[in-house]
Amino acid sequence: MIIEKEITKTITETVHDTVFQVEKDSSYYRAYIDCVNGKPVLKDPESKPGRKLKEPKVNLDDQGNLNVDCEAEAEELFAQWKSTYEKEKIEIEVPVIVPAELSWFQKLYLTMGKLFLIIIACIVGYFIFKIINNIRG
Repeated sequence: MIIEKEITKTITETVHDTVFQVEKDSSYYRAYIDCVNGKPVLKDPESKPGRKLKEPKVNLDDQGNLNVDCEAEAEELFAQWKSTYEKEKIEIEVPVIVPAELSWFQKLYLTMGKLFLIIIACIVGYFIFKIINNIRG
């Protein structure tokens, strides 16, 4: 008996992309501008950095120009990954053993056996019928 084994392997590869959303960020600078001897002066400065933003750089020159610089680093977020799914299917074929077809001689013996059984059944039935008739009388 020969057994064949067939393995089918299915590999599915999926590429995933995603974009990350960066929440907004802010920083601030607050100060009171006062005039001392005819020149503007910043008093009581208060500043707060953000998560990514640095503290604002503030400059007040003698002509009264106020410069505020607030810098943030560039952000670029992108992700890509692959996922692989493997499915393995194993098929085993087992051949079924089919008996050979009967020869004409074997078929003849089977038919003769059936006829013999029918003849025996008729003879037994006849004797039973005869016995029942003798008992009745």
